Amino acid sequence: MFKKISNKTLISISLSALVAISTSFLTIANAKTLLDNGNVSAWKYRSFEGDTSYTADNGTLKAVADNSSSGYFYENKIQLNGQKLSWRWKVDQFPGAGNEKAKSGDDFAGRVYVLKKGLFGLASAKAIVYVWSENQPVGSSWVNPYTDKAVQVVVSSGSPGNWKSVQRDVKADFKKYYNLDIDAVDAVALMTDSDNSGGKAITWYDDINL
Repeated sequence: MFKKISNKTLISISLSALVAISTSFLTIANAKTLLDNGNVSAWKYRSFEGDTSYTADNGTLKAVADNSSSGYFYENKIQLNGQKLSWRWKVDQFPGAGNEKAKSGDDFAGRVYVLKKGLFGLASAKAIVYVWSENQPVGSSWVNPYTDKAVQVVVSSGSPGNWKSVQRDVKADFKKYYNLDIDAVDAVALMTDSDNSGGKAITWYDDINL
């Protein structure tokens, strides 16, 4: 019933597995750490409506939004040499935004952005916004209700109180959502906001790498 596998075949399979593992480790090694131990000294703070509180908390970055919208931007060009964007986060409280696809509900306990500059720099950048949704399933995506230059992609959903790890192929995502072939991004950002719903959101961020 079963064919005998030759030594040559076994060696070939083993070599293929080693190459795959080596490539995976190389990708991780090439990634640059952007956020670690809650340290945002290399990031720029920007407020859009009020001030979300960001504080270092037990080696992570704790964000508390109370009817506010502000975040941190890492504004440096990052070459995409095969590495993926990865991070950990935990939501303790959702803003209770309701319809997250409408302007009135465009609040998220957690957002991580990647931006590619346009003709007028970051002011005209295209963005992919990875969000932790309260009520939309993972894999959902839609155009931001305020601008067609941002696509929101649900990478975590529900389940407050638990740490979750996320990994994304940014190059593939820009091709999928904008049909753009890119080799670098110009900024990474994070934000916890609740200004549209007037609610409160609490989230922790850690280990952002690209």
